[in-house]
Amino acid sequence: YQHLSGTRTSLDIVEVPSTLMEYFAWEPRVLRRFARHHRTGAPVTEELLEQLARDKHVFAGINAVQQIVYSAIDLELHD
Repeated sequence: YQHLSGTRTSLDIVEVPSTLMEYFAWEPRVLRRFARHHRTGAPVTEELLEQLARDKHVFAGINAVQQIVYSAIDLELHD
């Protein structure tokens, strides 16, 4: 199994855990199942879930510009 673990595996498989967390960690149904306060153990509040949903795409514009810059650099290097 040494060829199927760590950095020796295809990158698609390596990215699965982070991709799953990226998409499902924002899902209120998922958060309600495990999210707890670190000291009290109280479940996450509906107010916090609503705030997370509102704030999820706060930096979407910056991320889009970053991808455009990466694309422009790639085109410049490989043109």
